[in-house]
Amino acid sequence: MIKLPVELNLFSLWGGDKSYKGLKVFRFAKWKLILLILLFPYWMCRKPKAFRDIFSGLWQRSMPSLGNAGEVFIGLSFAILYAGRFSRQRPSHFHATWATMPATAAMLLSKLTGIPFSMGAHAFDIYAHGGDWLLPEKLVAAAFVHTTTEAAARHLIERGADKNDIAVIRRGLDYYPELKTEHAVGQPLRIVSVGRLVEKKDQLRQIEIYVELLKQGIAFKARIIGSGPMENTLRAKIKELDLLANVELMGYIDNEAVFEQYRWADIFLYTTKVATDGNRDGTPNVILEAMAAGLPIIAAIHPGISEVITSGENGLIIEQSESEAWIEAITGLIKNNELYNKIRMNGRHWVEENADAHKNTTRLYQKFKNAANA
Repeated sequence: MIKLPVELNLFSLWGGDKSYKGLKVFRFAKWKLILLILLFPYWMCRKPKAFRDIFSGLWQRSMPSLGNAGEVFIGLSFAILYAGRFSRQRPSHFHATWATMPATAAMLLSKLTGIPFSMGAHAFDIYAHGGDWLLPEKLVAAAFVHTTTEAAARHLIERGADKNDIAVIRRGLDYYPELKTEHAVGQPLRIVSVGRLVEKKDQLRQIEIYVELLKQGIAFKARIIGSGPMENTLRAKIKELDLLANVELMGYIDNEAVFEQYRWADIFLYTTKVATDGNRDGTPNVILEAMAAGLPIIAAIHPGISEVITSGENGLIIEQSESEAWIEAITGLIKNNELYNKIRMNGRHWVEENADAHKNTTRLYQKFKNAANA
């Protein structure tokens, strides 16, 4: 574990655990919303420009969704209710991990207290329903914006961010499993996939690929790890296509058990698409985990994934809709042991060089330090 000279106070605006890795989490008690009757007029009188800026931004564009409107309300309410506390405590910096509700709170807190803020902006929070209602205002006001992919950085610039204020610092792993230098593909072929069972992960496309594998006479076992609203649909499709003997939905399992599945598998398969609400992947952490475990990745073309994987070098990238290309990639790895192990080793090396949690955390800490001292 990396230790840096920083004191963290963690706040959750929407439930969650009472602690995180030994640190207390202060959870926003919603009963306090009644205090808005007193504190909203108080801060409106003290900092009228802060609220003019906020409401001007809301007035300029349509509400993305009712859910996002609720997030804006909770974020603004938290800032109003806690601004007095932070004015007295004077933290050096506010950081919001997401561009939605947390960044709304951080931006208004910054305007009310004069303390700088930064924000994360990654995938769902900047793409779903066209992005957060106040995203352009946040991008301009933030001391810096942390994102994890070049694709997200380009999108944020299009939404009004200054490119000099964007810090592309990838997620990282603080644990590297033992890596075998050689691996022989088993019989039957063992395939694993990890991800929430939601539209953008497109596990239905995976099932179509598995049907094609059966048609080719390839013996295989596939395990899909994760839970989510698509579970019943996926189970029904697996049964309908007579794949019960080949494809298993494992549900949610903890991280240690996930790494056990990486060790079991021969290939990691990852499908993805842009969901109907605009939501999409960045660089999924499970891609980095599988690469670190020395498991060859076959993944759909996607900006956040293509930044990590160079096809034929440290993984294989396939057009999502091209069934024949998926089958060729899978069978090609089975038949070419030299390519198989080259991809395994190169994947591990890429993660060690680019996704080391200790190195990337130190880079992010330096951004916080610079912003607090500006």
